Amino acid sequence: MPQYNLGAMENIGCVTLSEDRLLYRGRASAAELEERTVVVLHELAHMWFGNLVTMKWWDDLWLNESFAEFIGTWAAAEVTQWKDSWVTFAADRKSIAYVQDQLPTTHAIVTEVPDTEATVSAFDMITYAKGASALKQLARYVGENAFFGGVATYLERYHHSNATLAEFLAEVEAAAQRPLDEWASVWLETPGVTTLRAVVATDDAGVISRLAVAEDVPAEYPVHRPHRVEIAGYEVTDGVPRRAWTLPTTVGGELTEIDEAKGRAVPDLLLVNDRDLTYAKVHLDEHSLATLDAYGGAIEDPMVQAGVLDALWHMTRDGSLPAQRYVDAVLTLLPRVANSATAESHVALMVVALRRYLAPELLATVSESAAESLWSALAAAEPGSDIQLQLLKGYALLAATEDQGLRLRALVEASAELPGLPVDSDLLWDLLGGMAACGGLTSDELDAYAARDVSAAGERRAAGVRASLASPAAKQAAWDALVRPANGPAANAVQFELAAGFTRAIDPGVLVPVLDDLLGSLREYYDANAGFVGARVVKHVFPVQLTGRVDDLAARVTAWLAANADAPSVLRKAVVEGLDHIHRAQVAQAVSRMAAQPGAATTEESARRAPP
Repeated sequence: MPQYNLGAMENIGCVTLSEDRLLYRGRASAAELEERTVVVLHELAHMWFGNLVTMKWWDDLWLNESFAEFIGTWAAAEVTQWKDSWVTFAADRKSIAYVQDQLPTTHAIVTEVPDTEATVSAFDMITYAKGASALKQLARYVGENAFFGGVATYLERYHHSNATLAEFLAEVEAAAQRPLDEWASVWLETPGVTTLRAVVATDDAGVISRLAVAEDVPAEYPVHRPHRVEIAGYEVTDGVPRRAWTLPTTVGGELTEIDEAKGRAVPDLLLVNDRDLTYAKVHLDEHSLATLDAYGGAIEDPMVQAGVLDALWHMTRDGSLPAQRYVDAVLTLLPRVANSATAESHVALMVVALRRYLAPELLATVSESAAESLWSALAAAEPGSDIQLQLLKGYALLAATEDQGLRLRALVEASAELPGLPVDSDLLWDLLGGMAACGGLTSDELDAYAARDVSAAGERRAAGVRASLASPAAKQAAWDALVRPANGPAANAVQFELAAGFTRAIDPGVLVPVLDDLLGSLREYYDANAGFVGARVVKHVFPVQLTGRVDDLAARVTAWLAANADAPSVLRKAVVEGLDHIHRAQVAQAVSRMAAQPGAATTEESARRAPP
């Protein structure tokens, strides 16, 4: 990697670390420790990108945040113990960007920001993670020497002043000796995420006669992008999928023919974005899906593990894969996942898939079975290992029955233990949250645990667990605490815990009695908490998981938007996004329901038959 003097740290800024996210009272997972490292590096990067050189207006916020995101992750991989930080980036922040980039409120990386209120919406994973991904692609597009050389001259030319996209690009163009107008137009100035998928034809002997990569573009933004990628074929040997060949190439456009693949044996697993080099969702072919069903749990490469799980997750969201297949894949691969953030991310996404994308009538059975799978994996995990901790946290999130809650109680009360994994103060609240959600914790017991933890952390964790109690009354009390606080708005961290606990429900139907009040007082809540905090809480509490349980949910949200045309733009944006999540959940639930029927159609056929 070339070394460049990126400028002196002459403008010193102030970095504040969030106590609720980055300071731990007990054992932290490797994912949490890595996150803290990358956050510090991200903030240090702002000494150059944001302080030494500052964007002229919020339209170019990416010159601050995309660069800090890219440099923070790059530095973590290059100079810290977290060598697979790009795996973490792919499994977490980049995957969130894909979701945000498909919403009707998406925007370009370089986007128009008309006023300071709108800046709240600009601080998202499109600006951060998509922007960082675009910079990673730019480095591959022009070469790392030209990219970092252009960055260095950009910082030298504009130090202690302001700059724009055009001025940054001019320095990289000069270093690369090639124009970048067209590249910037499709990558930085056009919203939306494209989808890459393989088109494969074979002869009777199982040899590839044609391989092409299709780039499917969103109807709203029908623009193709050049993607510098590596296409790889994996073969199963001794029960393990291993990389057999790799083809570096550029794809983009409706179809890109990969002539170099002709004559090769059709691989068991085909990845068109191996090593996650570009920003694009990936849909896997049926042969690759079958390989994952049979051998996915044996994959060893951390980036491949993250890549296939991410592909399955987004196929589920897109209505191209039943939610139960994604859940099965996570449960199969999780005990062997090498990257802590990949495990943490997909445990959380599995919960979303169960509550939002699985057909509601399947939820009780599939949730119970999923929790049992995690408990079995936990029993086999190496004592003291990071995956043991992740599996226990996952089990606490998924525990769905009285018996499963009793296992958590035994750990909390020390009548049972897991070797190498003592229950510290942070883990205790995780377990209590699981007990509360599955009906295994009383309010009086919770009061007693809260009385033992008189601290800011104890206050917020107790608030979240109280909001997780499995009753309509507890959910109403949590919403009251947010919208009608007795002593003024709670601290930000407490509000976030209340919101997360409010929507945590083994049976989402427990939220139905609160729905009218939620929609009726949503604006009242936001008006008292406008800005970042209000937007984050509204997104947390939005009742997407009632899709399939309240017949007119989408209609009621649509009516809210019509009646609140004059609401603050940030609040309306959150509600518009919530409505889009409802529509997506309707499609995914239909696919899940069809897949559960006798003689179910193939994945591809189910997707074609799903409602629009």
